[in-house]
Amino acid sequence: MENRVQEFRKRRGLTQTQLAKEVGSTKRTIYAIETEEHDLRISLAKKLASFFGSSVDELFCEDRRIASEEKRQWVVDITQRIAHKLNMSCSDAIVYLENNDVYKQIFDAYEEWFSGSRAQLANLIVRDTQKKRLR
Repeated sequence: MENRVQEFRKRRGLTQTQLAKEVGSTKRTIYAIETEEHDLRISLAKKLASFFGSSVDELFCEDRRIASEEKRQWVVDITQRIAHKLNMSCSDAIVYLENNDVYKQIFDAYEEWFSGSRAQLANLIVRDTQKKRLR
């Protein structure tokens, strides 16, 4: 069954073993779920969803639109933070970020599940932007 367990686990910075302990399972089971080799019990699905503060539907969705919407919202949030820190309107920030290939950095960070918070990522991008402006 297609799922987002690995995505959610990595976002929290957990190993498979740590997640297994949190939900009363085994590393092997978590691995099997993440690699879609295991049809899990509904009770474990509910425990995982509860642990991640998610719904079962969101965690075990077959429709990736949820992930796409989450990614879009993630990028919007970072753009707003950057605009605020650079004292720009959002539309000016978008143009600036597009012209300087910063969105590629944002998407790369998203794909790697940046280990820090959105605020930390925004601060890093703002710092890089300010350095470029000083040149």
